[in-house]
Amino acid sequence: MELYVKAGRDGNTLGDCPFCHRIQMVLQLKGLDYQLVPINMQIKPREFLDMNPSGKVPVLYHNGVLMDDSAVIADYLERTFPEPSLAASTKVAENAGSNIFQRFTAYLKNKDPKKQDQMRDLLRDELQKLNSVLANSSGDYLDGDILKLPDCNILPKLYHVKIAARHYKKFEMPDEFPSLKKYFDLGFENEAFLKTKCEDEEIIFGWSKHIR
Repeated sequence: MELYVKAGRDGNTLGDCPFCHRIQMVLQLKGLDYQLVPINMQIKPREFLDMNPSGKVPVLYHNGVLMDDSAVIADYLERTFPEPSLAASTKVAENAGSNIFQRFTAYLKNKDPKKQDQMRDLLRDELQKLNSVLANSSGDYLDGDILKLPDCNILPKLYHVKIAARHYKKFEMPDEFPSLKKYFDLGFENEAFLKTKCEDEEIIFGWSKHIR
C-alpha cells in the first residue's frame, strides 16, 4: 500500500495538506502498514503524473487500485479493512463541521476590510455549531470516546484554522465554546494526529501565497 502526499518545503517532510493528514490518521487508527511518498507539488515527478494525471494528492495505491480523492479513500479503507470500525453511528456526527473549512478559507483570503467582520462571524457560527454537536456527543469526540472517520476529517482542518487564522488574522478559538476547546486539546494530543501532522510552519507557509 502506497500513500502519496504533499511534501513540505524540503521535499521530504509532510506538507500542509489537511486531506493527506486525514488519510494518514485513518491508516494509523486502523493499524495498517503503508509506504509514505511525499510529492513536491511545485515540481511533480514525471512518474507520479504518469500514474496519476490529475496530479492531485492524496493518492492511495493498493492492490492495483488507485484513488485520488480523500473521501473515496477513507470509504475504501473502511470497507476493505472493517476492523476496527471507524464509521460514525449518526448522520449528525458524520456531517459535523462540514462548512468550517469553506468559511475559514473565505475569511483567510478576504482582502476587503469591510467584509472582515462578516467573514469572521460566519466562521464563528460554524464553530458554534460544531461546539453544539460535541456538547451533545456521548463522549469526548464527535461520536463517542474514540476517534472515528468524522474526526479524521475535521481535526486536520481545525488545525489549519488554529494555526493560520491566529497567525494571519489574530483569530483565537472562542472561549465560549468549551466543548470545542476540550475537543481541540484531546484531539491534537491524540497519537494518530500527532504522528501524521505537519509542522506549524508548513501551514503558515502554505497559506502565505493567499495573503499577499
